[in-house]
Amino acid sequence: MKNADSPDGLPAEATSRLSRREFLAKTTAACALGILGSQMGYTAATSIPGLATSAGHPDFRNLSLAELQKRFPNPKRHLAAYEYFTAGRGHGTATLTGPAQVTVGQCVPEWTLHYQASAKGIRPGGYLRFWLPNGTSQLSLEPKKGASSVAVSAETAPVEAAIESPAFLKQYGITAPAVNRIVRVALPRGLPAGGVVDLKWTDITVGNGAPRWGENRLIFRVYADDDADGFDEEIAHSPSVALQSETASRLLLRCASTSVVGEPMRLTIAALDRFDNPAADYTGTVELSVDEGPTDGVHFPEPWRCSGTGEPCTSLSATFTRPGIYWLKATDLEGHSTLANPVEVFAEAPAERLYWGDIHFHTDYSADARAGAVSTTDYAGAYKMGRQRFGLDFMAASDHHSVEQGNYGPEDWKVMQSITNAANDPGHFVALLAVELSCPQGDQIAYFAGDSAPFFDHTAESDERKKDWATMERSGQDCFAVPHHFCQDMRPWDWTVFNPELQPLCEVFSNHGRAEFHDNQPSFCPHGIATLPERTWTEQLALDRELGVIASSDDHAGRPGCCGLAAVWAPELTRHSIHAALKNRRCYASTDSRTILHFSADSHAMGESFSATQPPVFRLRAAAPTRIREVVLVKNGQPVHQTAPSKRFEEWEWTDAQFTETASYYVRLRLDPNPDCTSRAYRGDLEEFVWSSPIWIKQPAAA
Repeated sequence: MKNADSPDGLPAEATSRLSRREFLAKTTAACALGILGSQMGYTAATSIPGLATSAGHPDFRNLSLAELQKRFPNPKRHLAAYEYFTAGRGHGTATLTGPAQVTVGQCVPEWTLHYQASAKGIRPGGYLRFWLPNGTSQLSLEPKKGASSVAVSAETAPVEAAIESPAFLKQYGITAPAVNRIVRVALPRGLPAGGVVDLKWTDITVGNGAPRWGENRLIFRVYADDDADGFDEEIAHSPSVALQSETASRLLLRCASTSVVGEPMRLTIAALDRFDNPAADYTGTVELSVDEGPTDGVHFPEPWRCSGTGEPCTSLSATFTRPGIYWLKATDLEGHSTLANPVEVFAEAPAERLYWGDIHFHTDYSADARAGAVSTTDYAGAYKMGRQRFGLDFMAASDHHSVEQGNYGPEDWKVMQSITNAANDPGHFVALLAVELSCPQGDQIAYFAGDSAPFFDHTAESDERKKDWATMERSGQDCFAVPHHFCQDMRPWDWTVFNPELQPLCEVFSNHGRAEFHDNQPSFCPHGIATLPERTWTEQLALDRELGVIASSDDHAGRPGCCGLAAVWAPELTRHSIHAALKNRRCYASTDSRTILHFSADSHAMGESFSATQPPVFRLRAAAPTRIREVVLVKNGQPVHQTAPSKRFEEWEWTDAQFTETASYYVRLRLDPNPDCTSRAYRGDLEEFVWSSPIWIKQPAAA
């Protein structure tokens, strides 16, 4: 067993870093000022010493290796957790020769990674692990078409090399050859003090994921098992290479969906490369204009001139002089142009405004993002991207729960809550506290209205749902939970367990696919089974379950809002207001297009339930970024009214003369593909969908 390098059980290098208390203070201040960059990012590779144990939970980074091994005795079950909580404790050093800066898609002839053992050397039977950057060429130990080759050598010791999966994937028995990025080097005779192992990597194609927020790097992680106990730890400083995006390929324009005459309206412009990465060297000049709507009804700001330094995005404001629905356009001098989402302008302030968010998004606090994503993001960067690059109104980073999966510990959760609270900016941007909770009977995301939430620490191998709900209720916080990928063949939700008080919504769409009804097409589902029978949304509505809908991305690659958005009608942009609107089902779902949707029955809005004795009158008004191909009113799972507008605006009124029994009604819109979608890599030329939350209309009980 290894001896600690410093009194607090951490490597000597860590004692010179910020204390967690200092880190927390600086992070909170930086978030509030909007200047947090990746140099402040808190990741597994740059762990920071923890504070004392709190609430009965240990700070796992301060536990000795012996204590950690007691908590994670089965390496097949707890590989990712051990890997995460021992980051920085490995012995030895590593350097890299080859290009120090690369561009997405670039071909690199060769990198050589040099590991040098510490004064302790590596005992016979020990080993090294080299985790090469995700997203690059597949690896092969022999020259092979379509793969890059690796060769391992050591002058002072025989070596045996093999390619394997990241710890998280091995832990759960997941087979994914494309992300087998680990070269394991067995040292049957060990390695002497100062001994060197070289890994030569040739013919590499760099992946297409580039900076998410702030500086992004390809990290060559190095792990060492120097005492041959079967456990390895990442060394304190793994080498890295700067990664750059390509030049600008397109613009992205996002506007607030609701505005008032004479009131400044926020809009966001970003320049992206062909892979949807921020085009960091962009120096264009962007002008705004009206694509459709009263051309004399808006005052635009001066053209935006991007300097080519920092983030290639900006937030501006325009002012409308006339009410109506507007579609705006952005064009630069290089010939790039983009259309925004529609804006509905009122003469006077409405009771509710439309806000857009992604409330299911992962950062590098999720082990599966670190293991499989081409490029992910730090926790604070996620909020910056959502707000400043993609113009979201609200957001929730919802990383996977707790310790067992190798995600984070209770002290990490304190930091995460502080970052979220600092990012929350009432009236401008809402950040909700959230966590994804998984078990074999289904996954759910818990959302909290306040500035604190409990730490969830449980196994992912047993049914923990009722336990999670009890934890939520004991917290005393206003909260609810949303089932996720609930009808696909990846941990589908077992609907025999349902809590109508805590489950007002379901996630009808994400990058896992569409969950509206059985065999719905297109399903957009990457799984073997797109929809399992008796698990879909409409089948739950048929059981009289009042489930509204949202969509979210479930993105792990640093692109918030790329593949699923939640739309909320709320009185104001605050945590309480957004959370309450979601909980009250005053919301709807979109694959990506920010479509304005008004849907009511007898003046009752979506998400409401009421009684009626006369045939109800339904009203719809919709404005979309692209042509609306179809609008369908669905009653008890069956279409009862349908139109085909073939334009960006639709409005109608319809009476259900066949209203004879209690029923649920919702509308589904099908749109043309949106060339100005948030991420062409996700949505490309796929058609778009919008789903309203239902309206439930009941017949009064007989007297």
